[in-house]
Amino acid sequence: MPAPPRVFVTCRTCGQTLLDALSRLGTVVPSPFRSSRILSEDELLAHIPGASVVVAGTDPFTRRVVEAGARSGLKLIARYGIGLDNIDLKAATKNSVLVTYAPKASSVSVAEFTIALTLSLLRRIPEADSSVRAAKWPQGSMRGSEVAGKTVGIVGLGTIGRRVAEVFEAMGAKVIAYDPFVKGDPRLRDLDAILREADIISIHSALNAGSQNLIGAAELSRVKPSAVLVNTARGAVVNQKALYSALIERRLGGVALDVFEVEPPQLSDTLAKLPNVILTPHIAGNTTEASERTDRVILEDVERFLRGLAPVYPANPEVVTSLGLR
Repeated sequence: MPAPPRVFVTCRTCGQTLLDALSRLGTVVPSPFRSSRILSEDELLAHIPGASVVVAGTDPFTRRVVEAGARSGLKLIARYGIGLDNIDLKAATKNSVLVTYAPKASSVSVAEFTIALTLSLLRRIPEADSSVRAAKWPQGSMRGSEVAGKTVGIVGLGTIGRRVAEVFEAMGAKVIAYDPFVKGDPRLRDLDAILREADIISIHSALNAGSQNLIGAAELSRVKPSAVLVNTARGAVVNQKALYSALIERRLGGVALDVFEVEPPQLSDTLAKLPNVILTPHIAGNTTEASERTDRVILEDVERFLRGLAPVYPANPEVVTSLGLR
C-alpha cells in the first residue's frame, strides 16, 4: 500500500479547518513558523524534500526551491491566494510541478478594503480617532473630501480593479483605468493620463517584470498635489522612497498602503511618522468569507490532483497535460 502523500503547509492565513480537511488526504506537515512569518529560501530548501504537495503562502518558491522539491517528488504547489509573484512559474513548468491558485476568492474582500482605505484617507479617520483618544476635539479644523465628483484612476483592471471601479462609480466618481492587458473598455487610458487626471489612484496590478516600480519618482512628479494613492496589490509596484519624498515635499496629498516592498517593513523613521499616511499589515484579503472561499478552492484542487484529475485553477496548464491529468 503506497504511503499517503506528504502535504507541506506554509500559508499563514489558512486555518485549522483546511488543515483538518487536508489531513484526510495525506500527511500534513505545517511549517514550523507558519503562524508567525514566511520561510526563507534556505528554510524552504531544508523542509521541502519529501513533500509531494505544498500549500504555499508568500514564501519564496524560487528556482532553487522548486528544483529541489521536484527532485524529491514535489508535484503540486497550491498557492493560498491570488498572487503568483513569489513562485518561479517557469521553473515549475520546466520541472513538471503544477501550480494552482485562488484567483477570485479574495476579490470582494480586497475591493471593500480598498474603498475603506480610500474613505479613511479622504475623511482623515485615523487622525480623527487619534485626536479623540488624546482628549482633543478638532471638529472645526479636520476637514475631509468626498468621493463624489472625483476622478479615480485604477491601475490594473482585473477582477479586483473592476469591482473597485464599480463601487466608485456608484458613489458618483468618474473612473479611468490603465491596464496593458485589457482591451475594449471605454475607461482605458495610458498611464500618464491616470497620473495627471486622477484625484484617487488605486493600485491593483499584479507584480511582474513590467510592473516592478511602475510608479516611481518620475511618475509621482506628474500627479496632482491633492491626489491620494492607495495600494492593496503588491508593494514593489510603487517605489516607497519616492512616495515618502512626494509626501514630505507636499506633491502628494496622502497614501494608504496595505502592501510593502519588504514585509514586514522597516518604516519607523519614514512613512510611519507622517499623519497623511495609513499603513496596514497586508490584510486586505484577510476576511472570514475570503478564507472560507480560498479553503474550498485549495481543497478542491488538491483533492482533484491527488485523484488524477485536472485542477480548476491551474496557473501553468501545460503541466496538466504533461502529468496526464484527466
